Amino acid sequence: DTQFPMFTSLIKDEDLDAFARKPPSNLPRFRSVSPRLHRREGGACLVGDCIHTVKPYFGLGVNSAFEDVTMLMDCLTECGEDAAKACQLYTERRAKDAFDLVRISRSFDRPGFWGTVQFVGPIILDSIFHKAFPAVFSPGTIRMLQNPDLTFNQVARIKRRDRALQLLIIGLALTALGWGFVAALS
Repeated sequence: DTQFPMFTSLIKDEDLDAFARKPPSNLPRFRSVSPRLHRREGGACLVGDCIHTVKPYFGLGVNSAFEDVTMLMDCLTECGEDAAKACQLYTERRAKDAFDLVRISRSFDRPGFWGTVQFVGPIILDSIFHKAFPAVFSPGTIRMLQNPDLTFNQVARIKRRDRALQLLIIGLALTALGWGFVAALS
């Protein structure tokens, strides 16, 4: 009543009590409807959480929905009266990003100890490697997602490349240490 008095008359006390008694609900699971974001008949397209549900991190859900709408508007403008063609074009341009958005979001929220390791480990690796070799390694995924010039697909590709190079360097370093240890024992 004190925080939002304009809504007090709209919510019945019994409804508020029923809401307060409900157990906490889980957030939606990560999902993507890729590879097709439209119906072939009728020119209907899906946008926002209909094509990519993500947990509420960093505004990815609402901001990606705005990107969906902007892309769909561009496709409709480009295709004029042909809504079916615009929907097909929208799918071609947006499906990969929708899929990668969900995949990236999933990587932020795996349960348990190993899920935490899989979340924190890349943050640490990205921080170390980007600081040591900024011309070779990009910043962390979260920071890259805040760059409006990069698509989700581009972020995913860059991070796959970074991770492969990081693992290669770590593997070579461990191999060299192993050979050094063997040589020291001989």
